[in-house]
Amino acid sequence: MESIKKGDYLKTIYHLQKNKNRAIKSVELAKDLGVSKASVNEMIKKLANSGLVEYKRYTSINLTKRGIREAERIVYKHKILEGFLLNILGIKKSKIHSEAHKLEHDFSDDSIKKLEKILKKPETCPHGDRIPDKDKEACLLDSVGIGEKAEILFTKIKNKKILEKVNSLGFVPNTKIKVLNKIRNGPIELSLKNCKIALGKSICRQIYVKKI
Repeated sequence: MESIKKGDYLKTIYHLQKNKNRAIKSVELAKDLGVSKASVNEMIKKLANSGLVEYKRYTSINLTKRGIREAERIVYKHKILEGFLLNILGIKKSKIHSEAHKLEHDFSDDSIKKLEKILKKPETCPHGDRIPDKDKEACLLDSVGIGEKAEILFTKIKNKKILEKVNSLGFVPNTKIKVLNKIRNGPIELSLKNCKIALGKSICRQIYVKKI
């Protein structure tokens, strides 16, 4: 039962970080899960001890690279199951989310891969959301090499002013970027939406991406 709880927490943190493009707070997590703040703090400590989240009490919760990998594995399962329930079993669209939630912890990875093949490897779920590519590892933007391209997953920024700046520049989820140059003891030069932008390395270390 505890493993199911952990999966629900990881999946919810993942969705919140992607939707808000920042570090999240325990009160936000408690509200989304419908549990007490004390319950959230207890579980977050366990997840932090397992290396799945970075946690600063009363300030921020972030998934680690390992936490992202585990969260995406669960989200991937959920969305494939939604497609299977709707398109193969004919379950009403209004019911597939709750049904998939019940099943996602019981299906093995091999079973989900077979369902994915039956569905012809969809890129989106029945609700139109993208199915995460769980085979590509998340990394921080500062680790992307010169000439390499990546897609922004979300940030782990907690400072409001920095987040506003990053969002205004277009560093938001699903945006594609290319690293043009890395200046020694200086910023990283990036191409984003046909614009050339220089971003400090300290900020780049707070942006999760996936190389493409």
